[in-house]
Amino acid sequence: MHCASNCASSSRPGYTEPDDVSGAVSYYDSIPQQCNEVRGLKQKVVKAGDSEQELIDHYGITFLVRFQDKESPALYGTLYYQNPRKNLYCMALTDGRFASFSDSQIDANRRNFIQEVCHPLKKCERIKID
Repeated sequence: MHCASNCASSSRPGYTEPDDVSGAVSYYDSIPQQCNEVRGLKQKVVKAGDSEQELIDHYGITFLVRFQDKESPALYGTLYYQNPRKNLYCMALTDGRFASFSDSQIDANRRNFIQEVCHPLKKCERIKID
């Protein structure tokens, strides 16, 4: 499903409808309006990357994000937008797409998503992303 007119939602101004959804993750073919700025990193320009190296060259950091709900897919890319107050997190993925998700409580002691810094700290085991 591709959106016409930049995927803007008529019911929610400033919000882009996802091109695909899997569990807690929404995927976008272009920069989502709700997270079209960088929060939490030195780089201030949001940019797509078609490879791990492009993301490293632009943002200088990559993350592995996993979910504990057993239904949301693991994500690899740059977590460029973190807004805990709005409970909105966005990533630039290594295939040129973007992903957004919210966190949730799995049980009394566990949150749903876990983020791990990969580059420059370590080489993360890449998980196949469908």
